Amino acid sequence: MHTYLGTFIGVLMVLTLQRVKIGPWGGTGGHAWDEGGHGASAGGYTGIRRMSIGSSWCVSSMLFEYDDNGKRVEGTLKGTLQGERDNGIPEEELDFHGEVLTHMCGYHDNHLIRWLQFRSNRNRTFGPYGNLGEDKAGWTRFEVSMEHSGSIVGFCGRSGNFTDAIGVYVAVWNPERFYDSMRRQGVRVYRASPLRMDLRRIEQEKREEEVERGRLEKEIKELRESLQQLLLKLGVDVAQQYQEIVQQVERGRQGKRQTIEELQVEHEQLEREGRLFLLLQVQHEQQEREKRLLRQRTHHWWRNRL
Repeated sequence: MHTYLGTFIGVLMVLTLQRVKIGPWGGTGGHAWDEGGHGASAGGYTGIRRMSIGSSWCVSSMLFEYDDNGKRVEGTLKGTLQGERDNGIPEEELDFHGEVLTHMCGYHDNHLIRWLQFRSNRNRTFGPYGNLGEDKAGWTRFEVSMEHSGSIVGFCGRSGNFTDAIGVYVAVWNPERFYDSMRRQGVRVYRASPLRMDLRRIEQEKREEEVERGRLEKEIKELRESLQQLLLKLGVDVAQQYQEIVQQVERGRQGKRQTIEELQVEHEQLEREGRLFLLLQVQHEQQEREKRLLRQRTHHWWRNRL
């Protein structure tokens, strides 16, 4: 398994790593923010789980979900939604702990972050976000790359209505290679408090999350099948409409893997729909009984008349 954490799991239970802060790059507007996880159990966040980055003519907003020794921790929204108001910000999920961010690059114009891109140890690209444009006069490029020597575990920066500046916290896996790489890149680093990664706990939390994912996916499938049967009893047209809605939802996901939170929301929604359709079925059966009773009474009345 090609993963930084996987190298150590089974050898050490708790790994203490150096942690450094790099940046921020950008302007001085907005307000400063720091999501290094200084109150986290590990002394800082231990990884990035998910990113939601708004993109318009610049990097308009950012929302990160972090890892704290296997626990998911959601940050706060930075900036404001622009062109994503109606459709929301696209979410990018990392396969943590096997996948970590090892590279960030972008452009700023001394006021705002105009363009941003990330890459993981699996050579997967996230972004680009913002708009590179043709005229980059006055823009400054920034880049930090730490392949095989470290990974991004937190962010800091400045934001107002947009993203003014961005910096990163890095867990250093190979100090000699990391600091040599930073010197060659001309990147200045600042020491931060060390990380204490509980590797067994991270692995255990991931296994438990996968078990919970499997349970939810199974129950969701069963709930859908149960709803389909209920709808068929209520009428073919209603069942077809429901099936079309399900297909539209599936197409909207575009094959993306749902998060545990999304699965929980869908599970709760299906349970609510199930209760609603059960009520409709009861009402439908009651109406059918009343119709049969009315036909019987009508038939009895005509027999007495004759």
